[in-house]
Amino acid sequence: MLWIVLTIAAAPLQVARNALQRGLMAEAGPWGATLVRFLFGLPFALAIFAVVAALHPLADPTPTARFWVSVSAGALGQVLATAALLVAMRRSGFAVATFMQQASLPLAAIMGLVVFGDQLGTQAWAGVALTTVGLVILSWPGRAAARGALIGSAMGLASGAAFAVALNGYRQAGLALEPNYPIYAATAAVCVAQAL
Repeated sequence: MLWIVLTIAAAPLQVARNALQRGLMAEAGPWGATLVRFLFGLPFALAIFAVVAALHPLADPTPTARFWVSVSAGALGQVLATAALLVAMRRSGFAVATFMQQASLPLAAIMGLVVFGDQLGTQAWAGVALTTVGLVILSWPGRAAARGALIGSAMGLASGAAFAVALNGYRQAGLALEPNYPIYAATAAVCVAQAL
């Protein structure tokens, strides 16, 4: 149940971060604003990892080739997703870009199934289906949809696809690094990805 509390707490912080990052676009462009996100977040990620590592002294990480490939794919996916999200915000507005990038959830589930053979239960697939229906309803273009808004929506969808790569990359990296301590593996993978 802790994940529910953390999700509720993280949602407004994520929206605030995206809004502030969008404000950097005028000065730094999408790549500069993306770089700021990762450079700013790295010290916080390292501090959180230090606490997690202290709480899990028996963790025995093994950074294999699978870990390095997965975490690199996740890092690249997240950089591309962030840049695409910022371009989408500029082209179609904050709300459209934000909900279009939520396509990452169904895309990640499908990618996990097809590429990695991940199995989800009936409830999880029902959630994926409901999310997909909601995204289709919210993103259905009106007759007077501007070309810029359609391009922004496409960039938001591209952001979602790249976030799906990142989600699967980080999951596989965590499983490869230390499967017995998932919190440790996840925070370590995030630190390595941000540093990359």
